[in-house]
Amino acid sequence: MENPIRKKVNELIKQGKVRNTYELAIALGVNPITFYSVCNGHKVSRPVVLKLAECLGEPELLYEYEKFLSQRNKKSNKRR
Repeated sequence: MENPIRKKVNELIKQGKVRNTYELAIALGVNPITFYSVCNGHKVSRPVVLKLAECLGEPELLYEYEKFLSQRNKKSNKRR
């Protein structure tokens, strides 16, 4: 499963609505490092992901992101 937030960000870049992730992070009022962490699939606080999802206009991304993280964790546990 692909990271839903990264997928949405890539769509916005392809559509030409933003030039890069740094510009989008600043426009959303989020620390760029935190934004990169979310895009790279690192676990960050739920309110931050909710804020990003709402700013992107898709509040359901929060639940998709949590599902992505839980599936990713199940895969890594199977490898051990």
